[in-house]
Formats: sequence, structure tokens, C-alpha cells
Amino acid sequence: MTRPITLAEFDARFEADPDPWQTNTQRLEMVKRRQLLQAAGFRRWSRALELGAGNGSNSPLLARRSLRLDVCEATASGVALIRQAVAHCPNTEVYAHIIPDRFPAPSYDLIVISEVLYYLRPDHLDKLAGEISRSLVPGGRLLLAHHHQRFSDAWQAGERAQRNLVAAISAPLHPAWSRRDHRWTVAGWDRAAVKSCGKG
Repeated sequence: MTRPITLAEFDARFEADPDPWQTNTQRLEMVKRRQLLQAAGFRRWSRALELGAGNGSNSPLLARRSLRLDVCEATASGVALIRQAVAHCPNTEVYAHIIPDRFPAPSYDLIVISEVLYYLRPDHLDKLAGEISRSLVPGGRLLLAHHHQRFSDAWQAGERAQRNLVAAISAPLHPAWSRRDHRWTVAGWDRAAVKSCGKG
């Protein structure tokens, strides 16, 4: 494919195969999932958001690290697969959501976006940065993961998409976690906490 993949084509892939990229079964995908959990840290987040969740392969583990998890996916077939994946997670809500539409809740202290950014148009990437700036609370964490391979059906390479997104976020961020190997990068940024002003 020499053009960006469409939502309809993503939907058709999930209809034809519930795990078209072997995210549930491939060993390296399991390694990446562990890295995402390490990047999330050991705390339990109050309200987490997972964007572009595909078939929900990461969602059950993220639910264990969250008091409340909102999972978003744009394809109807993906939404159905995610609902199956998190059927045993009472703290999880699944939304049909197209990036960069407004997030389901006004604020989150954890936002996870794994292997999605390359499929977004540049203007959608900018709008997503605005949503993250608006909704990530002080002290909250943004987690991003991307593959190093340049996909022929993507708008841009993962490293460039990640760099452009982070640069467009107006909220003050500082690096919190990073792991890079020959296949992908998993990285986290924390939004600067609000400093209290003591009486002087």
C-alpha cells in the first residue's frame, strides 16, 4: 500500500481477523506490553485513557493500573473486540471515538497512545496535542509507543510523529521514562505539577 490506510480498511482487517497484527500472541508484542506497564509505573492511576486501542490487547492490563479506564477505538469491529477483551473489567468503559475528537472525560492522569500516531494526518496530530494539553492533569503521565519501521500505509514515520506531537503540546512536560530497542520506542512524559505558594 502506498497511501494512508482508511478507517474502513482498518475496520475490514478486524472483521477478517480479530488479531491481524498478532498483538495478543506475538512474544515481542508481549515484551512491548510489559514495557508500557513499566512506563506507567507502580501507582494506580485515578482515571486513564487509552486511544486507538485496536482489538484491546493492552486494555485489560491498563485496567489493573487504573481506578477508571476509558478505552477509545474508531472502528466498529475494534470496539466489539475491545468489549470482549475487557468484559471482566468493571472499571472500564469502551467508546467509539475518532482521534482527535474531544476525549470522553474532561481530565485524565494517564493517557496511553500506542502505535497510532503515524496514521494521523498532521492537522489531526495538532488537534490531538490540544486535547492532551487540555485534559492531562498536573502530575499526570503521557505514554507513547511507536514502531521504528516506516509503514507504507502511514502518514509519517513513528519517531517524527511522536516528536511533532510532543512539540505541539502546550502543557509543560518533562521526560519520565524511555526505552528504545531495535524495533520500537516506549516513552513517558509527566505534566509538571502545580507548585503551591507558601506564605512568605
